[in-house]
Amino acid sequence: MERKRNNALWIVSLVILGGASLLLLGTQLAGAPLPDLAVRLLGLVDLAALAVLGYTSVRKLQNR
Repeated sequence: MERKRNNALWIVSLVILGGASLLLLGTQLAGAPLPDLAVRLLGLVDLAALAVLGYTSVRKLQNR
């Protein structure tokens, strides 16, 4: 059960990181940059997702 939860958190964090990156890239390429507050909020979400990704990656490596 622990392994399934760890895998799910790992996948969710990757999806969040990818989605935020694509959103920032898409708006920049479209020539319509996001407001500063939106960029900062996406940055905070990215930092939280990176922390989860790091934690779950270490757990995945330990459980091999």
